[in-house]
Amino acid sequence: MLSATSRNVDAVGWRLLGVEEDEPGPPLPLLGATVFLALVGGYTVVDGARARPASATRTPPDRVRAVGAAAFGLLYLWIAWLIGPWDTLPPVMWIACVGLAGVGLALLISRWRRLPALSAGSTFQRASAVANLVIALAVAGLVASRLG
Repeated sequence: MLSATSRNVDAVGWRLLGVEEDEPGPPLPLLGATVFLALVGGYTVVDGARARPASATRTPPDRVRAVGAAAFGLLYLWIAWLIGPWDTLPPVMWIACVGLAGVGLALLISRWRRLPALSAGSTFQRASAVANLVIALAVAGLVASRLG
């Protein structure tokens, strides 16, 4: 059973035998990247579903932009889950980030009927919204194909 993993399980085996051994923790940049990706993932979903007025630099929300933001947010969470040393980070952090993404998805679902398919804006803004969605789905497909 202990050999059915890609992680080193020597420390677990030694602990089961009653031997306490200090093992080095994961590198700090990996911890930082995991925390950053998880937080950004949760926030991206909420930010994409938020209702905010249009301004000179911001287009009003629409379905394509909201789905693109949700796709990227969930992709960030997925990558954080794949690379993260979750055995050393507190589970509360992971639960909070996934909960934040869940709140964003709930906001998106509740506002779905009121959102236009693609809001007004310059041609570049509309094209970049569609490209954002396509890129998020392509990267998710690439990551999924590398896992399987």
